[in-house]
Amino acid sequence: KLPSTLQSIGNYAFYNCTKLEEIEIPALVKSVPYYGFYECTNLKKVALNDGLETIGERAFYQCSNLQEMIIPNTVKTIGEYAFRNCYKLEKVVLPALLEEIPKYAFAETAIMSIDIPSTVKRIGGYAFSTCRKLNSIALPEGITDIAGNTFANCESMTTIELPSTL
Repeated sequence: KLPSTLQSIGNYAFYNCTKLEEIEIPALVKSVPYYGFYECTNLKKVALNDGLETIGERAFYQCSNLQEMIIPNTVKTIGEYAFRNCYKLEKVVLPALLEEIPKYAFAETAIMSIDIPSTVKRIGGYAFSTCRKLNSIALPEGITDIAGNTFANCESMTTIELPSTL
């Protein structure tokens, strides 16, 4: 357990901690850093508290047993590759004020459906690529850019609702 007084976590802080199964990020921490939990292959549960503002690039990359991620509404930025190769990640709740889903953010996860907030304007390349269980998605009005290969290899995809803003 991390102390409630903890204010920051450094890059690679928990890299390859293969025995780590759960973690709660204290409320004073503003950022889950670059590669913060990279390759924590047994990490199943992460509690993110209100106050968190940023999930860094590759923060949870290859946390292959992570199953759910509820991102607090205080998060404004999610880094590239943040949840890539989280093969068991089925449920993701995105923050209400998010403006961009960056490249490879949720690639190769087990997401079946996801609600994209109306504030999202751009989805980066390969953001949901190889999400083999993703079967439908509704993109919000106001989105202006969907990069190449965003939904590549989503073999179960049957429905994509596009907004008039595209």
